[in-house]
Amino acid sequence: MTDSNTPKQHLSPDLADAGLRIDRQLTRHNMRFSPEAGETLAITQANFLADLGIEAVRLTRKDRLSTVDRVHVEKAADRLGAATGSDGIGSACNTIGGLLTGAGIAGAYNLAFGSDQITTTETMTTLASMFHAELGVA
Repeated sequence: MTDSNTPKQHLSPDLADAGLRIDRQLTRHNMRFSPEAGETLAITQANFLADLGIEAVRLTRKDRLSTVDRVHVEKAADRLGAATGSDGIGSACNTIGGLLTGAGIAGAYNLAFGSDQITTTETMTTLASMFHAELGVA
């Protein structure tokens, strides 16, 4: 729904490329999106793009600047978990960090509510895992 005062919108070449990449995968595997999946993809993309832009603006304001630069968008994407790089080490560290956090939570539950005798090793492991989670080390 557009009126005569609304400027024409053009599809960004990057968005068009993303659509072509998705289409190639669908064609390659002889698949298609259901109408609901296509609508959900579009809504999710729009929401993510808005969140990305808002986070980039927030980071720019934090730096007390008046222009959002590429670095702000890249940092925002990284914060939102959408970094495009294939940093295997970073992914591995995040996975290990998640496992340690989960182990810390499970251990803390066991310390608080477990009826069995708790060993020193279990206590130390739980404390180390919880310390890791508190620091956000990953």
